Amino acid sequence: MKLVTRAIVNFVSIFGAVITLTSLYNLLKPEASTYYIDIFILSLCFFILSPWSVRMASGASWRPAVMLIIVSAILVPPTLSFLVALPGLIRITYQSKDHWRKYLLTFGHIGLGLAAGGSIFYLFNSGGAIEFSTPLKMIPLLLGILVHFVVNRLISFFIVANKTGKDFKKQAISMLREIHWGYLNLYLTSLFTIIAFKEIGYLALLLSLFLLMGIFKSTIYYTKMQQLQNTVYIDALTQVENRASWEAFKHQMDVNPCTGTLSMIDLDNFKELNDTLGHSEGDKILKETASFIHHSLRNCDRIFRYGGDEFIVFMPHDNEAGFEFEGKMERLTSDLNEHFKHLQVSVSASIGCTLYSGNDSFKASLLEADKQMYLAKAQRKLLDKKLKQKVLI
Repeated sequence: MKLVTRAIVNFVSIFGAVITLTSLYNLLKPEASTYYIDIFILSLCFFILSPWSVRMASGASWRPAVMLIIVSAILVPPTLSFLVALPGLIRITYQSKDHWRKYLLTFGHIGLGLAAGGSIFYLFNSGGAIEFSTPLKMIPLLLGILVHFVVNRLISFFIVANKTGKDFKKQAISMLREIHWGYLNLYLTSLFTIIAFKEIGYLALLLSLFLLMGIFKSTIYYTKMQQLQNTVYIDALTQVENRASWEAFKHQMDVNPCTGTLSMIDLDNFKELNDTLGHSEGDKILKETASFIHHSLRNCDRIFRYGGDEFIVFMPHDNEAGFEFEGKMERLTSDLNEHFKHLQVSVSASIGCTLYSGNDSFKASLLEADKQMYLAKAQRKLLDKKLKQKVLI
């Protein structure tokens, strides 16, 4: 899947170069002069608003200036609409101080959304006239806006997944969860601007820009509140759930039990690694451990950093599947230890598992998992000692 993701990102970059050159060429044609004023005004507004953005937890950005791109996809033919975004995109990319390839990727990302949305509108509305005398005549407009949203989000999934190295499916799920009322309001504002433009022209655009400012401020507040909430229940170092989240989960399980496998994972020789290589290397191992476990679990599973180098995993399932999930966790730990060997670090993981049936105390199940983990740790130390003795002999 990573090869597919990289190939799609490369295609988007190539498309960015193509749409930039073809749009500039089309601008020189005599028939393009009809749209010079529209392109100039929309482009100027987009250039001014383009730095406004909200960075989401998934790595994607929400930009209110996208409204102007959506409007331009309808008001300006697909052969020219990309020129509205071009100056603002150059400004955004220049300020990010990225590699020159980033320009082409950004151009392709926005250009594909514009081309897809605008082409759908003009395909079902050959004259390009904005006509809303009947509900049926609004279908091309609604389809164009919907297609722009889908294509724009889809490309964002691939770009961020390629940048972060995450699995595409998990990246997509993460970003879909971040689609909030700000997105809906953005597209609704675009729709109303296009409808009002037919009656009051650029006054509709001016009023929409003021509305856009309010949406932007509200989205910033919403995002900051969400980030603040995450700091309460998310471990700052490993980005998995923290001890406070575990305590809340434990209370929830006492009130409303759910059967599953409870596992305690502890890192062996972690203190020695910290003392030898320093805390920065220790932090890297903790982050690597949390990431490896997290990406090996299902969406319904929970992982907590219990404290120090200890992690707790809870995998919900029916009582009958207990042995199957215990085996899964032991294989996960074995794979994690192989991963440590690949990283060439003298750390290993020990695990203790227990089945929580929902009938006993959840605290008692945790103590049992902890006991099993220490037994596994003792067995590993005994095995290592015997291997060393054999080597000496």
